Amino acid sequence: MFILGKIIGQLVVSPAIFIILFIFIGIYSNRYNLQKIKRMSILLGVVLYVITIRPTVDLTAKLVENRFEPASAMEIKKGEVYVVLGGGITEKTPVGNIPSEHASVRLMNAAILYNKYPKKIYITGGKVTNQQVSESSVYKKTLIGLNVPESDILIEEKSRTTMENARYTSELLKKSNIKNIILVTSASHMARSKMTFEKQGFDVTPAPCDYIQNHKKYNILDYIPRGDNMSYFMRLVWELVGIVYYGIRGYL
Repeated sequence: MFILGKIIGQLVVSPAIFIILFIFIGIYSNRYNLQKIKRMSILLGVVLYVITIRPTVDLTAKLVENRFEPASAMEIKKGEVYVVLGGGITEKTPVGNIPSEHASVRLMNAAILYNKYPKKIYITGGKVTNQQVSESSVYKKTLIGLNVPESDILIEEKSRTTMENARYTSELLKKSNIKNIILVTSASHMARSKMTFEKQGFDVTPAPCDYIQNHKKYNILDYIPRGDNMSYFMRLVWELVGIVYYGIRGYL
């Protein structure tokens, strides 16, 4: 009964209804010889199903996230400072401005590393769209709440993209003659982030977190379409496109 309840629950909030609708339109169109509509509808239904199930997400994540292993204790000790990349904020909630889900994991990982191996933390992230406050200012308050001393937190508030993260943060780092950084960001974001900071002349130790890839054994629930799987898939595709785009622009 538990599994049945979970299946019904996931189906209620999944994209399955749209997948069934596309396939139904495709099959029904066959009665009226609407071949183009038939093929397109069935194709849309199949594609939507494929990108909303867990195995597809994990396979895609494997291409993006498995490039770097988590940093070893020895590598962390050699690094001079931590650099935490921005990942969005939510403004004006009942408890104030807060980091996004992805940024929260990055900040938590930075705090954990700091407590084991204290080093100054550079946070990078400005006002990305119409935000009233910078991402890094919100993150700073969060790190202070996680018992990181304010004196060990430095913020960069001008950047809006990964390239700008590296460019503006490098200006601060080079003033202190820092050459070896420990880069904290999501595993899916690490590939282009690492190469972008290396382009600025830094030795980069990756400290990936916020993994998407799941290594568990699959069950029937993993083959039911889910909206969050589509979100993960699009995030991974965005990173793949970003790597190519930065390469074309000559950043990498």
